[in-house]
Amino acid sequence: MITNDNELTSLEVAVLGDLAYGLTTAQIAAKRSLSVAFSEECVNELSAKLGAMSRQNLIAKAFVRGLIDEAAFDAAVIASGAHAERRATSCFP
Repeated sequence: MITNDNELTSLEVAVLGDLAYGLTTAQIAAKRSLSVAFSEECVNELSAKLGAMSRQNLIAKAFVRGLIDEAAFDAAVIASGAHAERRATSCFP
């Protein structure tokens, strides 16, 4: 698990944003000119570094750390179908 956000590469931060906007690993690979296998490995590494158990958990942890902005987080919530459940003020300071 990372101890500070400087341990993430610029590509990893970009991939976090892509995930938040609902892109699949195949779509991320195409957008970033990566192989699908490398894109999947990047997502797995991010999950390990942030201690996330799922993609939704990864996005939430990235938001709390300030690695993705609120617009990206809101897009992720809407894409997950949980937008009616989001209560930013009660979940995040």
